[in-house]
Amino acid sequence: MLKFISRLLRFSGRDAWKLKVSAVISFVESIFANIPIFAALLVIIKITDHTLTSSYAWTVFFMVLASLAVRWVLRYIFVRLQSDAACRVAARERIKIGDLFKRFPMSYFTDGNIGNVTSVITGDLSFAEDHGMMKLDDVISGLISIVLACAFLLWVDWLVAAASIVSCALAFAAFHAIEKVTKRQ
Repeated sequence: MLKFISRLLRFSGRDAWKLKVSAVISFVESIFANIPIFAALLVIIKITDHTLTSSYAWTVFFMVLASLAVRWVLRYIFVRLQSDAACRVAARERIKIGDLFKRFPMSYFTDGNIGNVTSVITGDLSFAEDHGMMKLDDVISGLISIVLACAFLLWVDWLVAAASIVSCALAFAAFHAIEKVTKRQ
């Protein structure tokens, strides 16, 4: 997963800073995504202690509402940065492909091959432009969610957090082994 991120950053070239900033924004947005869960836990604790007041409930409600508003703004900025980076990287690659086509022998153009080659390459580039950034978001958000969930569990109960961390480590080891087998095939 980290190799995918580093490869995409290298491929992005001078627009990699936008992807890095969007990763930081995604991290902050993931923190705000967990606020409703944290707020629900606080309310449940207050209910079980029989100390829940209406002012506390309203405070928690507005805290959740504010976190949703902040998430909306952060997601908007995140999508703008990633979309801009994807469009610029794809445009640069299309120009490079055009420069390569200029070097093909003239007989190659008359055989009708150039249309087939162009459609395949630009189709793949459009797919990478659309789905590459989306997968980058999925990978970054997933890693951040795992870290935040383990930190949250550590606050709730350290034994559950330890079991979660061990499970995540085993899952990452299994994923790495599957990735090695897939690369060989």
